[in-house]
Amino acid sequence: STWRALKIDAGDEDICQANQWSTGLLDAADLFNVRPAVGKPITHRYSFAERAHSLATAVVAPTIGVFKTCESEFGAGAVIGNVQAFFHASFFYLWFVLLCMSGMDDQWAYLGWTFFLFHVIQVTALRAATRETHGIYGNLLEDFFVCLVLYPAAVSQLHFQSMEKKQNNDVFKKPVDSA
Repeated sequence: STWRALKIDAGDEDICQANQWSTGLLDAADLFNVRPAVGKPITHRYSFAERAHSLATAVVAPTIGVFKTCESEFGAGAVIGNVQAFFHASFFYLWFVLLCMSGMDDQWAYLGWTFFLFHVIQVTALRAATRETHGIYGNLLEDFFVCLVLYPAAVSQLHFQSMEKKQNNDVFKKPVDSA
């Protein structure tokens, strides 16, 4: 975060001109009432109820947010989106089941945490793809640590970002003349 602050203070175009996430990761700490320190209050894109519902869903069933993001990124009904959602559900729920089984034998916990890391890596890849698609400044290491520490907030953020209009990053597509 210090590096980001220095880049913003220096006026680096790569961070200052980049798009931002539609929602913040730690907005729940402000009860989803993010506002500027000085000036007029801002209009929120999503209501308190929508944000709280999305975060609660991401805690117990993050596959829903992952699936909706996959639909946005890969297209509705795309095979890769369905495969991503299936593997995400497998990783997440195996983590939970194996941790519950660790009461019988400690060895299950090791396997469970391995599936948690698979879950984190998959959400990291999806977050990186979404960040790239929407032209949001960041890097893979930031995505990994966000997903490792705050996976429910990251999944909720991905869900809301998937509802935003995508930036046209296709460098191979010729612009259409309106003449």
